[in-house]
Amino acid sequence: MKKRLTILLLLGLVGITNAQTNSAKADFSQIKALIPYSSAELEAQQKQFQDSLMQALERQYDIKKLEEEANIFKNQQEYNAGDEATQLKFTEAQEKLQKISDYYNQAVSQNASKLYKPFLDLSQKIRQIIAKNGYDLIFLFGPNGVESVEYKDVETYSNFQNSIVDCARKKGFSNQADYNEKLNMCSREILSPLMQNSVDITELVIQELKK
Repeated sequence: MKKRLTILLLLGLVGITNAQTNSAKADFSQIKALIPYSSAELEAQQKQFQDSLMQALERQYDIKKLEEEANIFKNQQEYNAGDEATQLKFTEAQEKLQKISDYYNQAVSQNASKLYKPFLDLSQKIRQIIAKNGYDLIFLFGPNGVESVEYKDVETYSNFQNSIVDCARKKGFSNQADYNEKLNMCSREILSPLMQNSVDITELVIQELKK
């Protein structure tokens, strides 16, 4: 599964002082060990499903031919200059490709939801555990650092994200790139002290998950 952690998700804490924020941390490697298969195994299964599905669609439809027909015209001018039969072939090919794409994306999404449900359930349980024990968020660490951050609820997450945006706006910015940099800057201002003050609750989380 792709890591859900981004700098903004991780650092959505600007404007929240350490006194106001109760943060925790836990060894995600130990926690994930409670699930009988790894995310790498699930990723391999998902890729196998995608490859098999695409092969099945290619057997059912001549996708290469459809792609060629859908690219007969490069622009509106060429389309207008084409004959009616070619225009119809072009339109039908595009519509068929769109339907195939929609079906593929939906099937892939549904399979991913099914495969990764144990991890999604795990995240939900972790959120419930930190909320129950008075923590606002938890940093989940792996061998290479923080892998994910869970917030106790949607409202808390939203408040943190709003704080980041407010901070960046107060600093001012000239363009989108500058704005993104200001967001990261605001995030870094609170990351270090927050993580340093995080309480390790690995054992607590594991005990609660085993219940």
